[in-house]
Amino acid sequence: MGNVLKIVRCGHCNVLWTSEVEESDSLCGPPHIKCRACKKINNTNRVLYRDMDIGDKIWVFGGLFLAVLFYGIFPVVLGVFAIIWGKDAGVIAIGIGAFGIWWGLFKQIDFFKKNDALYDKNGGFVWSNEEYPR
Repeated sequence: MGNVLKIVRCGHCNVLWTSEVEESDSLCGPPHIKCRACKKINNTNRVLYRDMDIGDKIWVFGGLFLAVLFYGIFPVVLGVFAIIWGKDAGVIAIGIGAFGIWWGLFKQIDFFKKNDALYDKNGGFVWSNEEYPR
């Protein structure tokens, strides 16, 4: 579950959608992307968040949990101990940790739900320029 740089093209007309986009190799995403140039559907190996089984969701959120643990929970715990030891910087650490938890967990879930809604609004696909904005 890492990020890689990809050059993304339409599988039908070979038009360049984007170059060197940093993209996760996650399972979660639109299964169908429609090219703005040729209007043909490109199939992906991804699955919408709502259609993922529990095992896939655990896999996707496993990496997210590690990030939230490191960037969110760890600073909060460190901040609590700093406050106990009388250090004012503990409040800053708690703020950073709370932001890390909010950003890492709630924003990601919101992102998945918005993508699912966009897929439905378009009638079962996402336009190439919606998935890969320039």
